[in-house]
Amino acid sequence: MEFLNTPPESHGTSELLVSSDGEEEEILMYGEDLELNPFDGLPYSSRYYKLMKERQELPIWKVRCAFMESLLHHQIVIVSGDAKTGKSSQVPQWCAEHCLAAGCRHGAAVCSQTHGQLAVQLALRAADEMDVNVGHEVGYFVPFESCCTTETILRLVCFSPLMQTLTVDLQSVIVLDDVHERTVPTDVLLGVLKHVLRARPALRLVILTAPHMSSKLQDFCGSVPLIRVENEHQAEVVYACSMPKDHFLSALRLLFELHHTKEKGDIVIFLACEQVSNWLQYLCFGSSWKGDTSGALEHLLQNSQACLF
Repeated sequence: MEFLNTPPESHGTSELLVSSDGEEEEILMYGEDLELNPFDGLPYSSRYYKLMKERQELPIWKVRCAFMESLLHHQIVIVSGDAKTGKSSQVPQWCAEHCLAAGCRHGAAVCSQTHGQLAVQLALRAADEMDVNVGHEVGYFVPFESCCTTETILRLVCFSPLMQTLTVDLQSVIVLDDVHERTVPTDVLLGVLKHVLRARPALRLVILTAPHMSSKLQDFCGSVPLIRVENEHQAEVVYACSMPKDHFLSALRLLFELHHTKEKGDIVIFLACEQVSNWLQYLCFGSSWKGDTSGALEHLLQNSQACLF
């Protein structure tokens, strides 16, 4: 079985074009032998090559060959890595390549996400990076909305649709993302798929998890390959001295403390849902309070309870 290789640089050349405003733009020029996309049979666009360069800079790309080899010879593969390593966006695409190389004799690749909105976003990104259309080669299946066809080779789904497809469709590769979150649906899927794999030797299961859960998953799955993804930028973990009474207000306080230091960099806060995120955005940017950020915290905390409901 041959896997889809990264498009060689020799298939195209680039030239710099100076626009009317004086800026230089890189234009990809190709010869007569255009490289065709194996998913839809059309020539690759210039955006595909641009995105490919960005994909190759992700930490997950260093283990691509090891992953594809493990997927070929093992039923279960565990991929362990921190956030921002690219495993959630790249591994499903590699599984689609595996299905295409196998001729889709056993179905397509299905990637399960914990939230429907995340499945839609990853489907849009995968289609963009694979240079195909959403709803054809790449699709998503979430509650009350399906954007897939019988020809879809990569599907991004959440728990309920995946359980439905297990009874009627044949998949070649199933990817479970964010298994370390230990949600009830994810734990149920792990238990069900462990029995399904025994009855279907051709089926493959890929588990994406954080490093702290990799050893437990290996004990649960048995002797399976574990691929570790090292993040080039290791994060320092700092723990709070005590358990906060209100996690949101504690995060809000820390946000303003970090902002008040005026150090260079960005701040990322992971919140429970979109509603809480919108609330925080309103508190920070929609408030009528003006002045120094040191006093903004007190002003927002005084009005936070009134905005909660």
